[in-house]
Amino acid sequence: MARKLHPRLPYLYRYAPPTPDEEQFRREVRDYVERQHITYLDDDIIYDLFLITSEAVSNKSVQKRQRTSAGRDDLKVLSRLVTMLQKHVDESLRVLAKYRKRKLPVSGILIRPLRREFLQLRRLLARAAFDCRVDAELAKNLQKSSPIDVAQEVNDYLKVDVLELKTQNERNIVIAACVLASGVHSKKEPDDLVSRIPMQLSRAAKRAKPIDKSVERASVRRKRRNSS
Repeated sequence: MARKLHPRLPYLYRYAPPTPDEEQFRREVRDYVERQHITYLDDDIIYDLFLITSEAVSNKSVQKRQRTSAGRDDLKVLSRLVTMLQKHVDESLRVLAKYRKRKLPVSGILIRPLRREFLQLRRLLARAAFDCRVDAELAKNLQKSSPIDVAQEVNDYLKVDVLELKTQNERNIVIAACVLASGVHSKKEPDDLVSRIPMQLSRAAKRAKPIDKSVERASVRRKRRNSS
């Protein structure tokens, strides 16, 4: 079973670029690496590369936004709005319950239909409140974590899971293919990109927070085999 792309939370990811088209990504990556005589990337590997690249591109843009005061204020304003609306809905339901007890003729015409609508709105706001809490937790983690680098994310996967790539230069070619296929780099200078990957990885490594070396890095393909 292949990796799964985490569902995007509707608010936090509104600043993220759209996910690349999967079929186009597969085609562009395969065409690029085969021109460099790398022909042993199977469909599962390319699918993993698509998911890893898509997540990294999205999370990088969200992380950048959440490290600004405007990004942090967005979530606070949204949370306050949802909380305020929940209070108004609960108060409206209390008013309707009060009049419902009086068993007025208007109950069937107005009160019961209104109560149904307010209950539905309360459920909608409860889901929105849950999304806000998840958004806030994810934003906090993104703010605390090292700057996300697309090339580094792909490289980490290749080093652990694609042992057929014997050299870093071969991995750099695959990384360049993913970056180009994701649309985050101009396709006008594809040949120059491979030569830039080592510097990009070096910078990402310097920015990264220390990792506990006693913790083994998870293998995507090993997980897939165990779960199948």
